[in-house]
Amino acid sequence: MNPLWEAAARSGDLQRLKQLHAHGAPLDQLDRYGQTALMLAAARGHAEVAHWLAECGANLNHTAKYGLRELLGANTSYRSAQILMGDWCVCFQKQHDGIKRGAL
Repeated sequence: MNPLWEAAARSGDLQRLKQLHAHGAPLDQLDRYGQTALMLAAARGHAEVAHWLAECGANLNHTAKYGLRELLGANTSYRSAQILMGDWCVCFQKQHDGIKRGAL
């Protein structure tokens, strides 16, 4: 993972992430533990960053080393977990057009 991308995700610097992404930084870069920026932000309670990454298409189903997942990391922050659950539901619905809203 690019050190600037990692630092921005860990610190919750949404503007920096947007700048880096606009210049071609991939959303799902992995750190040395296989974690994505979404996982790093969610685990630190950066709910706005986690939501932006999810809306941009970050992988909501990634599993890092030791079985870590986005929602497991987000359980340290209720708001991040809440947002990611909502984003995951929207993503799931988009991928499965036949499922009606509320059927989950």
